[in-house]
Parts: sequence; structure tokens; C-alpha cells
Amino acid sequence: MNFRPLLHPLLAFALACPLAAAPAPVSTDPTVVAACLAAIRTPAPPATPRINGTRVVGARPEKPFLYRIPTTGERPLRWSAGGLPRGLKLDPATGIIRGVTPAKQGTYTLRLRASNALGKTSAELDLVVGDTLALTPPMGWNNYNAFRLRISDSLIRAQADAMVSSGLADHGYAYVNVDDAWEGVRAADGTIQGNERFPDMPGLGAHLHSHGLKFGIYSSPGFETCGGFLGSLHYEEQDARAFASWGVDYLKYDWCSYIIDAGRLAADRHAELLPAHADRLRSLAAEYGPMRNDRRRPRPPEMSARMKEIETEQKEILSAIPGETLAAIERDIAIDAYGAMGRALRASGRDVVYSLCSYGFARVWEWGPEVGANLWRTTQDITPRWAPILSIINRQKGLEKWAGPGRWNDPDMLEIGNGQLTPDEMHMQMTQWCILAAPLLLGNDLTKLDPLVLSILTNDEVIAVNQDRLGRQGWLLRQTDAAGLYVKPLSGERWAVAFFNRGETPLEISFDPAELKLPASTAARDLWRHRDLPASPKITFTVAPHGAELVSLTSPAPSP
Repeated sequence: MNFRPLLHPLLAFALACPLAAAPAPVSTDPTVVAACLAAIRTPAPPATPRINGTRVVGARPEKPFLYRIPTTGERPLRWSAGGLPRGLKLDPATGIIRGVTPAKQGTYTLRLRASNALGKTSAELDLVVGDTLALTPPMGWNNYNAFRLRISDSLIRAQADAMVSSGLADHGYAYVNVDDAWEGVRAADGTIQGNERFPDMPGLGAHLHSHGLKFGIYSSPGFETCGGFLGSLHYEEQDARAFASWGVDYLKYDWCSYIIDAGRLAADRHAELLPAHADRLRSLAAEYGPMRNDRRRPRPPEMSARMKEIETEQKEILSAIPGETLAAIERDIAIDAYGAMGRALRASGRDVVYSLCSYGFARVWEWGPEVGANLWRTTQDITPRWAPILSIINRQKGLEKWAGPGRWNDPDMLEIGNGQLTPDEMHMQMTQWCILAAPLLLGNDLTKLDPLVLSILTNDEVIAVNQDRLGRQGWLLRQTDAAGLYVKPLSGERWAVAFFNRGETPLEISFDPAELKLPASTAARDLWRHRDLPASPKITFTVAPHGAELVSLTSPAPSP
């Protein structure tokens, strides 16, 4: 699995165990080590070459293109490719394809090949040159969960290097996304600059691209970001051009301080409909906005109490306006804010995946594509604890109809490896994010990976469910108090089924392929353990507390 060397094998496995998770001392107790060894489900990849990751990528015509062929196997490897359109070139020593996409729209099928001293392999990759990016959910890393605002150029470079040296890049992880706290001041002409911790943004982008990785960045539609740094309000076109000049491939655009502007704009719209209350509505909005954007956590009790009073009074006044009218006002305000940057990115001359960090505001999944977005947050921020993650999963119900190639519901980053989840809970989150076709954005410190975490994040058969080219988000098929079954259609008339135990004790969960109108002869494969299941009328797992299992189903080919 290309594990990064650790201080001691026993320490590596002990670190993988939640019983020894920080801040407790690292244990080398044989029982602890054995438990951690037993928690690893994913078989190590073979030493022979294997091409992993998506089988379809999207790009716009005549745009810079970068793709690292994710390949496991003993190094050194050599790559070749047939069907490359004019303007693209492959480096046979690195497996990185670079260049400019063709002017002609269409699907270009690339025949990828990889070889080493032990063997060779091949796979096809469809390059779809058209108008849609992110044909499968983005895979990569974001610094916020592990580092918050404590970031620098050197830290980001170290994380990118670890993405390669750990082998994560060999399984399809590509984006390295710099979150809030990179922003400095604007130059005299208004151009945004990095701060003293990020003195060379073009150089950072070039470093990431040299590895075949992609450069993500962060901003806000408000005057300020969540961390109090410069936002992009009134500078959308200028900032988009700057991002493009740095080689940026992904933008996370965070609602944050725009709540103040949005509240003011909403109050003006409400005042037009309720002129008798105009002054009071504007006054309440002016008072509420700064408190809502206050960064202290927890907020002072008197502030929280006053916010509740304002919310109650606003709700009482606005009860005179139909609910659908209020929702339309929120939607229009959000579309105006996010649409400005969406248009600027399209005009920047570069393909930039556009991520809206809007926390589900104004039912963003209904209008995200309208502003050029490729993914959008559906909930508040995630934390590495069971209850908040379960709450986020519950809130994805019913959103599947809004997802598809180029438009993804985003339940926030993976917390796997952040020290507060059990092995079963980590397997559960990965399973759920894959069945939900969610972006796979890692949130841990990539320089401190251990074998258990790596095994969860690099299971190619599980990742393939997430990256399936059909682009369907899975949904809850049935649920009892503790047991849940999720299903996701896959390309090739296949299905993925996830078994989910919300309870506190092991639970036997069964599934009959007939529930999906599949024949009894349907073949089933355990994707976590890479093994075919014996033929049986039903598929049954004993699922651990807070755990999940994942299978694929393939119907037999029809008779000639």
C-alpha cells in the first residue's frame, strides 16, 4: 500500500486504534495491537501495476489540462497512452498528462497503460470535452479540519508531498485545497495577494502541479472570510483572474460574513412588502448581522439571548408574508452572490471546480448549477464524533434527485484519521460518503497517517462506488430503529448496497436482491474485503455498532 515509513510498526498499529487515540499515551500492548490489526479490512494492492480512480473526466475546450494516472504497484512504473488528442502529452516516467484540451467538443477515449518489472495493465479513460466539470465527485484534501487557520506555504507543500509519498495520489486523490487564512492585502490596483505565510501563490500552484496534483483555494462572497481575512465582494472578476494566473483548479466559496449583507438585502426586500414595519425590520437586521457573524464560541450568553429575541420578533413580523415568497427572496439573494463569482470563474480562462460552502442555505441543491457550481454544502460543519456525523447523514435523505455528474451534494469533509472515531465509525463514514456520491475530501494530517487510516482511505473497490461514471447518489431503501440499507445504481446495470448499524450492539442485517427486482442468481461481492460472497438467497452481515458493510451486485448476463 506504499505505507510511509513510521517510527516503529507496533506504534503504527497502536496509533490506528481508538483505544490509544490522542491525547492518551501510545500503547504497545499486544492486545491493542492485535485489535488494530483485526480492524484492517482492505487487502494490500498487488505489486503488479493496477490503474485506479475514475474512468471519466470532464474539461472545457481549449483549457489547461492536468491528470495524474493513479496507479499502484511496485516502483519504478512506466506509463503510455493511446488516443491522446493533439495538445496533450504524457510523461512516461511520472504518468502525468498535461497540455491544452482540444477545441472540438466530444468524448476522447484514452487507452492508458502501466507496467513494471512484474507485469503490465491497461484501462480506458474517457475525456469528455464539453461544458461540465467534476463528472465524478472531487477527491482530495482540505486543511481546515486538522489545522484550522494555522497554515502556511510550507505546511501545504508538506501535505501535498505526503499525498504522493503515502500512496494516496495512487488511488485518485488529487486536489490540495488551501482553506481560509492565506489572504493578505490588495495591491494598489486591487489585486489580491497572499499574506506573509503565503508569499508565492504561483509557486505553490506550480509545486502542486509538478506532482500532478490540483490547486484549491478559498474565498467568500462577503467583505470578509470566516477567519476575518479579505473576501471577494466587488472583486469577483479580479480575484478569479488572479486565481487563474496562479493555476487554481478549485474554489471553495464560503457564505460566512455575507450573512450581514444578505440580512440587510433581505430586510430591504421585506420592507418593500411590509412598509409599516420597514424601519423595524432594517434595525433588527443591522443588529443581528454582526452578532450572527461573531466568531466567539461559545457566544456570550447575553448575545445568544438577544439573538433569540430578534429571531422571534422577525418571525412574528414576517408571518404576514407567504412562506414561498420568503424562500424566493433568500434564493434570489444567494444566487446573486454566488452567481457573480460563477460568471467570473467561467471568464477566467481556466477550468475551476466551483464549491459553494453555503451550509444548505436557501435549498442550494435546487439552484447550485444555475450559478455554475459543481458541489454545495448541505449542512453545517462536520466534527469527528459519531452523533454529528449521524446527523449529517440523516440530512441527506431526499437530496439524491439533485445530484449527478457535475453537481454534487457535499456533506463536508471526511474525519477519518482525526482521532475521535472508532475503526467501525471510520469505515462507516467512508461507506456512507461513497454510497452518497459525496466529494471525498480528506480532513486529516497527511504527514501522520497510519496503516488503518490508509487502508480505509485507499480501498479502490469502495472508492469505485463513489467514482462510478453513472453519477447517481444512493438513497435509503429501508430502515428500522438501528438498521439501515442504502442502495446506489452503478454503471453496467450493477448496484451497490450498504448495510448500516446505528445502534450500540452488533446487529444482523439481511438483504434480498429481489428488493431491487434482481434475480436470485445475482453475484455479490464484499467490497471492503475484496471477496466474492457465496451464492445465497439473501446477503447477511453482522454489522458492528456504528458500523457499515458494502457490497456490489451484478446480475448474470442474459442468455443469447
